[in-house]
Amino acid sequence: MKKKSLALVLALFWLMLLCACAAPAPDVTETATPTSTPLPEETPTPTPEPVEETEPPATPAFSLAAFHKDNSAAHTQEVRYGSHEQLRELYELSAEIGSRCGIRIRIADLVPEVIMADGNDPMLDPVLIRHALETVDRVLSIYPEGFFDQLVYGDYDALELYIVGFSPVGTGYAGQIGVEGESVNYICLDAETWELIDAFCYVLPHELTHVMDFRFTALHDRDPNCLFSEETWAALNPPGFAYAYEDNEMENEMYSRFPEYFSYSYGAHDPLEDRATLFGDLVSCYLLDNYAIGLGEGALDKLEYYLACVRGGFDTSLWPEQTPWEVAFARLSGIEAAA
Repeated sequence: MKKKSLALVLALFWLMLLCACAAPAPDVTETATPTSTPLPEETPTPTPEPVEETEPPATPAFSLAAFHKDNSAAHTQEVRYGSHEQLRELYELSAEIGSRCGIRIRIADLVPEVIMADGNDPMLDPVLIRHALETVDRVLSIYPEGFFDQLVYGDYDALELYIVGFSPVGTGYAGQIGVEGESVNYICLDAETWELIDAFCYVLPHELTHVMDFRFTALHDRDPNCLFSEETWAALNPPGFAYAYEDNEMENEMYSRFPEYFSYSYGAHDPLEDRATLFGDLVSCYLLDNYAIGLGEGALDKLEYYLACVRGGFDTSLWPEQTPWEVAFARLSGIEAAA
């Protein structure tokens, strides 16, 4: 019995040992715990300091004084003598009149070649030249102090007036040219006959109005508060009206349809001639003390606007309370002029 029990125990022991050896060995390989590469530490974005908003530099306010050029030298002109000895006194007279108002007046052989190239004849008659200079002086003398100095502005260095003989261009014309290294506004007058010279009382103010228009155009481009504009002028004409420009037949037609808006038919040619005919007639009325022309309500409205542009677009600090053209306008329109 004891031998059998011992043998049974031994058999069980060996059986258990065999089972233990056959069992797979535990996996002792260490599995690395997966790790992620740490991201670099974020640097906080600095908060920008508030930038103080600054306005762009303001455009300098327009100044009439800066717009005009120094014209003082034109008031102390030295006499320029031409080659005609018999005209010596007239060369001196032209410098004297010019210095008084600030305009350079050229006669005879002192008229620039570029003007003579228009086909103008030279004026060499001493009697006619003297009459022309005296009539020019009479017309210019009614313009207020400092007026002509203000026609020297922007790109232009002087205002010049030329007296010639027969001119194929017309009894008078105005323009802008380069002369002796300067840019000038100019007026050219035909002094071929005594009658033409007498007409300077209308022709010269007419041409001066063109020079004023040159100035208003430049002023309008620079001054945002400029009263003058072609659009406003056009609005003063009646519905259905159009300027004729080079169409003479249309010019006559427009005038015949709307005569109350113009001084005479040439005013329907273009806006510049419209203003020059009206303002030229107005100054002529004053010079000749003749107000018989009569103007319609439409023409008076346009003149009233233009006179306001003159008052608003010039430095009037040296002007009288009423200029001669304002006195004339008051008479033509039935408004009692100031004493």
